[in-house]
Amino acid sequence: MFFHRSGLNSQITYAHQLGGLLGYNISPSFLLYGSDYPWLPAPLVDSAFDAIATSPFLDDAQKQAMRTWA
Repeated sequence: MFFHRSGLNSQITYAHQLGGLLGYNISPSFLLYGSDYPWLPAPLVDSAFDAIATSPFLDDAQKQAMRTWA
């Protein structure tokens, strides 16, 4: 599943969007993080990834898997 989120307020938005997707019983193995780097400044890309990494909707194993899938 490809899910694109535009905007710069990733710290607030990503956690809730992950919860919404997972609420539809979408397997975390179908989630893929992509960014607009190099057009989006690196600190904002890092911020978006950090928001995913701290999401309360994913357990530690799922967060680690998202770091290694690509």
